[in-house]
Amino acid sequence: MSLADRVSGLIERHAGHVPEMAARLARVGLAAGSRLDDQQLARVPLLHKSALRELQAAAPPWGGMLAAGCRPSACFMSPGGIVEPLVPRMVERLARLLGQAGFGARHCVLNGFSYHVTPAGLLFHEALVEAGCSVLPAGPQNTALQAEYAHALGADAFVGIASHLKILFDQQPALQIRLAMAGAEPHVAALRARLLADHAVRCFDMYGFAEAGVIAVSCPEAGNLHLEDEALAEVVDPSTGSPLEASAAGELVVSFDNPGFPLLRFATGDLVEIDAAACPCGRRGVLRVLGRTGESVRVKGMLLHASQLRQFLGRTGLDACTVVVTREADRDRIAVSVRPGGAASPGGVASPEVDRPHTPLDTASVAAAFRESCRLGADRIDVDPGLAVDSCTFEDRRRS
Repeated sequence: MSLADRVSGLIERHAGHVPEMAARLARVGLAAGSRLDDQQLARVPLLHKSALRELQAAAPPWGGMLAAGCRPSACFMSPGGIVEPLVPRMVERLARLLGQAGFGARHCVLNGFSYHVTPAGLLFHEALVEAGCSVLPAGPQNTALQAEYAHALGADAFVGIASHLKILFDQQPALQIRLAMAGAEPHVAALRARLLADHAVRCFDMYGFAEAGVIAVSCPEAGNLHLEDEALAEVVDPSTGSPLEASAAGELVVSFDNPGFPLLRFATGDLVEIDAAACPCGRRGVLRVLGRTGESVRVKGMLLHASQLRQFLGRTGLDACTVVVTREADRDRIAVSVRPGGAASPGGVASPEVDRPHTPLDTASVAAAFRESCRLGADRIDVDPGLAVDSCTFEDRRRS
């Protein structure tokens, strides 16, 4: 069955019950029960993740994306102020993927994902319980205490980010963890290999996003990511939205049948390649995640959005900021450079946008405001009066 046929089936099942989907089809003259060919599929407007906040503000709280009568089991707010639901299909799918990776009734699993506001912690907790595991609900903080906790309770498996697991082993080399599923962190292939060599940990990679849950897990044979069959994937030009040829790098667009919360041509903001060649495991199609396409960067297991940086500026009265992400000793590092309010321009003239007298910057308060706005800790705060007023920029200097 072609991609267009499968997306047509999704539309037939859901568009009559999901206002946002019906409205988007109507904008290009397609009815809720339309059967699409390839050209008509390409006409369906993309729904960009970056547009969700505005969509939800216009039709709170869900932007018309939930089916009539759907009541999520939990609700979250992702970075950037986007409201996210947790629906049963996400938990069921992840439980199945965890089972395929070897997680089961014999395992006691340390859950290193955050339970605070964002979806991953509770999603994994519920899926691990459904897979038969016992769960230690740890989150990402207090690693010394976590290492003691995991050792005392006999944790033998882990979910979270790989650099967190390495820190736990640094704290307590006697940990019995030998199985892990770790994602939400780029450039960690070497770290996974080291966890295997140093601690005999089989660490599965994964890929997902809040609106669909986990939709790809690596195979044990080659460590390659494979999209779930339910994920109806396209790769498009990030600038034009036009479909690209097989194996070309572009933005991942997914249509997905999550009952109650289906997705139609959802543009993830992730830059990917999907290699159609056969994998040693026998499956075709290898997903390679290359980075982000829009105003965000994935760091320390979280998405950091430009909207959060603008909130940070508003909270502090600073004129501008730039965030540089590097990777040192297998950990993401965040350096934040800021332009104080009223700082002189490079030519020596005070900024016309603000006319406040310059006072020494309280870097502790700036660091606290950054954590409050961005849900991430800055490793360094620098002052740079030469930043352009009102600029909020990222620079990712990490390498595989």
